[in-house]
Amino acid sequence: NKDDDDNKPDEDSLAEYFYCDINGVLFNPTSDFNCNSRLFGYYPAAGNGIDAGYLVIRGRDCFSDGDYFALKFYSFQPTSGIMSLVQPEFADSCKPLFENGDYLRFEELQTGHVDFTHFRPRQGEEKGLVEGTFECTLANTEIDSLVQITNGYFRFRIEHTW
Repeated sequence: NKDDDDNKPDEDSLAEYFYCDINGVLFNPTSDFNCNSRLFGYYPAAGNGIDAGYLVIRGRDCFSDGDYFALKFYSFQPTSGIMSLVQPEFADSCKPLFENGDYLRFEELQTGHVDFTHFRPRQGEEKGLVEGTFECTLANTEIDSLVQITNGYFRFRIEHTW
């Protein structure tokens, strides 16, 4: 572990993570046997009803309240760097979504950005790596409410792309 980076594993580590603060409360998704709490998927080519360039990074609490947060990108071009979620430079669009255990959906993007510090596809036998940070504000206009997603961190080893 690096001492100067909140004890996150270094780039060579196989550790994966996804967590953030939701309205100031830590959201650290947990899995069980039937439910995977973290998911990364990247589809560079179209197929099976999925458009080319679809990218999803998400976390889900498989226990108790079932909170769910996802960043979904359409026509994403793999790159590293900071990208606005409102006007993404490396994708046609981005659709963040937060759903709480009461099935209230917050999906109307107000502000936000993601910083892809690493985006390296799998090469031969070597796994790829996607890693970064994010934050955003989402609204639910039906109940006139906002949710603040801050201090978001993710890291996934890319075993394959579809």
